[in-house]
Amino acid sequence: MSVRYTKDGKERKLLRGKFQNLPATFRLGRRGLEEQWLAAVDDALAARETVKIRIGKNAEMAASELGTYLEERLRSEVVGIIGSHVLLYRPQEEGSGS
Repeated sequence: MSVRYTKDGKERKLLRGKFQNLPATFRLGRRGLEEQWLAAVDDALAARETVKIRIGKNAEMAASELGTYLEERLRSEVVGIIGSHVLLYRPQEEGSGS
């Protein structure tokens, strides 16, 4: 079961709108989910709170599968899946960040 960090659908909608036109931060390709890639996504979530991932045509995972996996693995929340893009959110921990 995934953790919900957003308060409601309205907050998720605001996050989706904010990042809809921005380029993807990461791309998942045929090499799949390597530990180094997962660590980089985890670091980016810690620094930025929101990460956009594009799933390449050669990836072995669908967007919904990837979203579910990353929610559990990275303690994050999927706030949107649009086509081949997954938008992840995890608020910064208290005492870290700007």
